[in-house]
Parts: sequence; C-alpha cells; structure tokens
Amino acid sequence: VIINVKELVFFSILLLLTDIFKFGVSFTTYLQTLREISKVQVSAPEPGPSARAIEIEMAVSSSNTNVMEQEIMKLEKYEEKVELLQEQPKERVHSIKSPFLQMNDDTKTDTDTDTGTNAKYMNAFIILNSPIEIHSSLNDNEESQSSQSSPSSSLSYNINPIFDTLWNISSYRVCADGGANRLYDATEKARTNNQCSHNTNTNTNINANANANKKQYIPNLIKGDLDSVHRDVVRFYEQNGCQIIQDFDQNTNDLDKALQEVHGWRSGILSKTAENDCTEEGQVQGKDGAKKDGNEDDNENNNEIVVQVYIYGAFGGRFDQEMASIQALYKWADAFDYRIFLYNHETCSWLLKPVAMLDEHDKNVIHDNYNNCCVKNEISIPFYGEKGREEGTRPQKEDGIVVGEGPTCGLIPIGCKSNRVKTKGLKWDLDGSSASTLEFGGLVSSSNRAMEDVVTVYTSDPLVFTAEIIINGN
Repeated sequence: VIINVKELVFFSILLLLTDIFKFGVSFTTYLQTLREISKVQVSAPEPGPSARAIEIEMAVSSSNTNVMEQEIMKLEKYEEKVELLQEQPKERVHSIKSPFLQMNDDTKTDTDTDTGTNAKYMNAFIILNSPIEIHSSLNDNEESQSSQSSPSSSLSYNINPIFDTLWNISSYRVCADGGANRLYDATEKARTNNQCSHNTNTNTNINANANANKKQYIPNLIKGDLDSVHRDVVRFYEQNGCQIIQDFDQNTNDLDKALQEVHGWRSGILSKTAENDCTEEGQVQGKDGAKKDGNEDDNENNNEIVVQVYIYGAFGGRFDQEMASIQALYKWADAFDYRIFLYNHETCSWLLKPVAMLDEHDKNVIHDNYNNCCVKNEISIPFYGEKGREEGTRPQKEDGIVVGEGPTCGLIPIGCKSNRVKTKGLKWDLDGSSASTLEFGGLVSSSNRAMEDVVTVYTSDPLVFTAEIIINGN
C-alpha cells in the first residue's frame, strides 16, 4: 500500500486536533466543577439536590477521575459538617436532688436525669474522721408534762438529723479509718446524755433504747491504714458484722481508700442491673421470677439506677483535710458521674458537671463528650425564696424536725476558671457572657440565694456549688 506523505501528515494533524479538542472539553468541565465547589464552600447551601447534581456532573467527565473523586469526598465531608452545625444542640439534664427531698419521696425515683428515663437512687455513705454532732429535742410523750418536770428531763439526745438522714437513705456505709471512732463516740454520747437526763424510774427503758440505737449504726466497712481507729472500736464493730480492711498505701488518703471500695460496690450494682436487663427479647423478669410480656408496665425494671455518694465530715476541721475532700470531687468526678456530695451539719458542696452551652451573644456552640449535646445541671433543694423556709418546701421528719439545704448558696471556681456560667433561679443570675467568668482574683458568686425550687446552672468548666443547711429554721 502506497501512502502519500502529505495525506499521512494531514491525518496526523487531524487526530492531534481531535485529542486537543477532547482535552479542552474535559478541562473546561473540570474548571466548572471546581468553580461550583468553590461556590458551595463560600455560601454553604443546604446539602441535597445541588450537591448531588455536582456529583453527577463529575461522574460524567471521562478524565481526571481520581481528582474529581477526591473533590466529591471533600464536598461530602463539608456537607456533613454543615448539617452538624445547623442542628440545634440536644439537651441533657444532670439532675441533683436533695437527700432530704429523697427522704420524703415515697417513690424514690425521678425522671429528670441524664438518661431521660425514670431513675432509682442508690446511695453510699462515707464517714470521715470529724466530729458528729448530737441534737437535742423535746420528747413527744413528755411535752404535755413539761410544766411538771424539769427542763432537762424533757430532752432526748440523738445524732443530728443531717447525719441521720444520709445514713437512712444509704444502702452501703463506710467509715474511713478514724471515722469509726466518731460514729462510736456519737452514739455513746447520745446514750450517756439520755441516761443522765432522765430520772431513775425510766433508766431501764432509756438504756435499752440507747443500746438498740447504738447497734443500729453499724457500718458495712471500715477501711484505712487503721492508725487512727481505736482497738476497742474495731472490736465492737467487727463483732457486729462490720468488715475491716487495712490498707497501708501512703499514696492515697483515707477518703480515697473508702472511695475505692464504694466504686467497686457501684460497679457491682450497675453490672448486676445490666445483666438483669439482658432478658429474652420482648420479655422482662417479674418480681416473682415469671416472664412478662415486654409491653407490660413494670416500673421496677424501667428504672435507671443512679448511684450517689454522700460524705459526712468534710468540713470544719483542718484546712488541708477540707481541701483533700474538695480535691476528691475533681479526682473521682468521672468515676461517679459527678455524683459525690460533701456534707457536715452546717453546709454542703458538690461539683457541677461541665456542659456544652449555646452562647446568646456570639452563637458559638461548645461541644462536649455527648457530641453536639447541651447539658444542664438542675438542682432541687428544699429551701428557697426571700423568706427561705417560709416560701420553700418543708421536708418533715417523724419527730417534726425541719431540715434541708438553702436558701443561701454559692458558685465557687475552685481548681480552675469557669469561663462561661449561665444560671436560672438565683437571686443574682449569671447570663453566660464573658462578663460571667468566675475565677479567684475576679468574680466569685458567694452569698447568693436560691429563689426557685429548681436552680439551673450551665458551666463551661467544673464548678463547685455550695449551700447552707437549715435545722429548725436556724
């Protein structure tokens, strides 16, 4: 076959021009795609048909496939981010309910919790090496005869109602080393005072009641290096069924040692609850062991277990020991989901959960561990309002003693600065702006006042809430 050189050159040039044209079309399409992507990034349109159209246009192009696939992936990730930012943050409630309100709540459950389900409280109680006050009250059976007897004969001595309430609502009780001495001494002092304040005709009954009362306060466990607890105290509690654990670790204090045991108890409860929930699909276990249909209402099985720890004796002694108690709030916060509470007969404190919050000024959302979730602390205390006790609820014990937290309270930024704090229900509320930053050397919310039955606090950082405790309105 004879090929004309001129024809060969002509066809070669024609093929070259054809390739150049195809490349030009593809390159033009690619540039248009990049321009569309740039527009999407600038204007951030709602994800949907427009993004899908760009993806289809990219797929039609036959060249530069890898580059366009990368651009598609970038676009999809950007759209996901836009969707996340456009969502309103969900709200979770970290509910904190006064133990004195729990004591007067027959159901012992609450629905305003982190889980959004019914919550059943299970409490542990730790007693530190600090004095336990004795409370005197008028005997009901002698009140009518008080005019015919001496004032001392009408008084009855008991452990103070704050300690008594925390003991009674708790299922697991631990004495931290020398705390066992304090418990023993308090019950013995109440017994002795009762014996001395009554005439000899009633001594037999008083002694019997005092001994029964003394054996009523038997802890589940005494733990520590046992350098403070007296031998006779250990012997008494051990003979009455209390477990004794000696721990010589000098890198942990007695409170840490006690919290280690309580954490193990808590883990056992939650593990057992999880096992009970793993029943056959569509069925739950009834109280009698029989299977029930999953649609039947069974409040006991629907309750979420919330484990709380109350610590008595955290205040009023040496300052370094008070700081060790505050430090435990931070150290053990995650382990107990911010449910450790410090008490004595005059005041109480606990650590508020740091939460995501939507700032009203610049609309910046701070995300927390729950992923785009806004968490608020809701605090329910008995006494609130300008008149405190008169306007607040009145939790009554059987002997008529009125006791509970509030209305005076405070927000203390111990350990770190709280950059943004927003409150509702206080006399002097904080608005969540930069001016509401709490820190030492700056603003500290002390001597504030609860004005509503539920106080709401949002905080960007851990923050200590504290309140006074009222007994008989004093």
